[in-house]
Amino acid sequence: MDEVNIIESLLSGEHEIEYIEQLKNYLLIKVGSMSSFRAAIREAINCCFNYNVLSNFSYKGKTKNKFTDLKLFMVVYEALSGFRKTPFDEKQFHTVADNYTRHAPKTICIDKVDG
Repeated sequence: MDEVNIIESLLSGEHEIEYIEQLKNYLLIKVGSMSSFRAAIREAINCCFNYNVLSNFSYKGKTKNKFTDLKLFMVVYEALSGFRKTPFDEKQFHTVADNYTRHAPKTICIDKVDG
């Protein structure tokens, strides 16, 4: 979570616009040639988050930290704007992102004791 907080502060700081544009360009390069919108959504999220970190978020924030409040979410959303051409595409974006965060593995920390 510390990494997310650091990135969020960079995306909200003095060079906010520059960092946001650089990250959007990077994401577009990574997913721009994908033929599947669903795959592009998942890959864009993967570029910004370790899958285990997603377990700390829920899409609407009812039970965990709200994913859609993150600047990183907005960057992913804006980077994929070229994929969203219809209301169906818009709904599909939110559905895929919601499902992807919902099914992120629950992080369990178990200390291993060597004997």
